[in-house]
Amino acid sequence: MKDKGMLKDVFYLPVVATSNGLRNIENKCKVKVLPTYELDDTYSALSPNTRLVPSRHRPYLSNFLAKYAALTELDTHGPFGHGEVALNLSFEHGCPDNTVPIMRWGTPTATWTPLISPEGM
Repeated sequence: MKDKGMLKDVFYLPVVATSNGLRNIENKCKVKVLPTYELDDTYSALSPNTRLVPSRHRPYLSNFLAKYAALTELDTHGPFGHGEVALNLSFEHGCPDNTVPIMRWGTPTATWTPLISPEGM
């Protein structure tokens, strides 16, 4: 509708957006994204400057996530989540698929007991 001149400006107002996702939407969709919270690359557990993991543990994180993600049975997007974004983000109603699987809620299995489950909320 914007391309046809029917709308002057189009805005998307998510509560949370990653900087990379925000740029992709703005570039591909010609929409102005105005999130309440913008998560830059430091919110990725895989970032060299991540704020989520102390520097002394960063060299071991990839192997740790790879080892335990499979146990969750929620690793359909791999051990680092969709797009290997490796967020550590959840909401009361669930987790985005770009959150690391060990943080995602799920049903207990023979090999995995989630720390938080939707039934417990």
